[in-house]
Amino acid sequence: MKKKQIIAGIVLVIFCGLIVICVIKNRKSAVQNVDNQNTSEGQIVEINGELVYEKDGTPLLSETGIHFYEGQWRYIENGVWRNDVTGLVTCDGSQYYVQDGLENWPTTLVWENDTWYFINNGKVDDTYTGLVYYESNWWYVKDGILDRTYTGVCEYYDSWYYVKEGQLDWNYNGLVEYEGEKYKIENGKAYLQE
Repeated sequence: MKKKQIIAGIVLVIFCGLIVICVIKNRKSAVQNVDNQNTSEGQIVEINGELVYEKDGTPLLSETGIHFYEGQWRYIENGVWRNDVTGLVTCDGSQYYVQDGLENWPTTLVWENDTWYFINNGKVDDTYTGLVYYESNWWYVKDGILDRTYTGVCEYYDSWYYVKEGQLDWNYNGLVEYEGEKYKIENGKAYLQE
């Protein structure tokens, strides 16, 4: 009985070892296929427990950018994945928000270098002007940056609102003029006067 158990155990270990080898071989090719990377452009590989951007087996230490690996976009700096980076990074002329070295896809405001930036699907959107909801308040953003100096009305989804010092003011009631038009404000909502 003991010999059968030992033989069965050895067969199981060999069988599992073959499965592990197959999984490792398939994993490498799957990474290349999923990432749409080929060796002429480089790829992310794991070397000594660290993710490194390489080409033809040589680490590309000059590479800085966002690259896809195992289902996630990762921030690579000087050829190495930087899982300690949280904030805005510049790649190919655009700014992206990364959290723990992974590109994060929120639509939110992010504080960086004494400025609040509007992040739309993980990227700074410098074309957006309008209202953004953040931490229980509505804020006025102009060209992708929170503008605390703005006081006036702002359109948001076919409705108009009164903004004071960059924040929607739900308590304001009164009349304001904006671009030659008069608006009646009731509890922060603006109505065009005829």
